[in-house]
Amino acid sequence: MNGASFFQVGLCLDIDEFCVDESHRRMGAATEMISFIKAYAKAKGFRRIELNVWEFNQGALAFYEERGFETYRRYMEMIRNIHINPMNIYADRIKRNGYKN
Repeated sequence: MNGASFFQVGLCLDIDEFCVDESHRRMGAATEMISFIKAYAKAKGFRRIELNVWEFNQGALAFYEERGFETYRRYMEMIRNIHINPMNIYADRIKRNGYKN
């Protein structure tokens, strides 16, 4: 699936860059997308679905956990300048990748 937001890795469906524009949140769009992805994964024989979420994004963590996702692996990084606010790093990454803040 060229250009898709999810791709096959073995028998795992990996969701990448999953988000809903702030103006459309709390309207069921994310729930519908997760339902579609679950049905797609089942139809294609995937054994599990994975996704990455920022640890400080408590709303997203709660959303995914309410839909059955569980933390089983943690990615960690070391910030070169430990005096930088992690939220600024996140904002910089979003700006670099062309996303709105």
